[in-house]
Amino acid sequence: MTVLIALAKLCVSDRLLIYTDISWNIYENLLNYLGNLPDFKVIYNQGTLQIISPSSRHEIYKKMLGILVGNYCL
Repeated sequence: MTVLIALAKLCVSDRLLIYTDISWNIYENLLNYLGNLPDFKVIYNQGTLQIISPSSRHEIYKKMLGILVGNYCL
C-alpha cells in the first residue's frame, strides 16, 4: 500500500486520486486488499489507476432510496 502512496502523481479532488505507471500486479493486489468495499471505485487502464470515492451527497441519496425501497417492499 505504501507503494501506491509513493507513486501518487495527481490528486484531482478529495474524491479522486490518479496514479500512473502502475503494473497490473499492483492493481490486482490493491483489489485483493480492498476486497468488496463499496466505498471505493477502482479503475485501471493501461497503467493508469483511478481511485474514486462517492460524494457525501451520493451517500445520502443512496440511504434515502434504500429506505424508500425497504418501506415499499414491506
